[in-house]
Amino acid sequence: MGIKTPRADRMPKDTSKNGHEYLGNLFKKYHGWNARKEGVFCFGCPAWASGYGIPYIIFPVNGYKYLWSDNITDLYSYIEGDNEFFYDNLLSSFSVLWDEIKLDRLIDDVYRKAKYNDTDSPEYDRLVGDILNVADMELSKQIKKYNKNNLNKAITNHNDHEISLKCKKYYYIVWSGKIDDDLALSLFN
Repeated sequence: MGIKTPRADRMPKDTSKNGHEYLGNLFKKYHGWNARKEGVFCFGCPAWASGYGIPYIIFPVNGYKYLWSDNITDLYSYIEGDNEFFYDNLLSSFSVLWDEIKLDRLIDDVYRKAKYNDTDSPEYDRLVGDILNVADMELSKQIKKYNKNNLNKAITNHNDHEISLKCKKYYYIVWSGKIDDDLALSLFN
């Protein structure tokens, strides 16, 4: 048991630094705070939380805000292939937005699929702009849909979905089993 101050500069576990920055900027744009960098990542299910370390029950101090998605269980998995976007009937991961190698592969696939000749081939810079625009619009739609309400639903009905919690401090208790189940039921039912 103890009290912690969340980091304001959380670094990602799996997402690239460029992806982390890109996603953080989208959260800031649509929700007013960078849920990737400033958030404490939580789950309603201790089994999911234990995949990232020791699971805790946490209690924010002096107010908090949070974001979670009905549609996205884990944003890293979502952007890296669980849900891809289409460009010219080709599937691609959202990471083309910050990964030049993946972007170049998609462009090569577009050129190869269309079998362009030198006269009708779209200009490279225009193609890059089109692809990035489509990817950004699709990803932005999902980030905009993140919920700022109904934490009880996130914890109980969507307990395998990540929740990003912003607070100045929080108390924590190590999750240990049955007693904690009773505590959770009394707190959230």
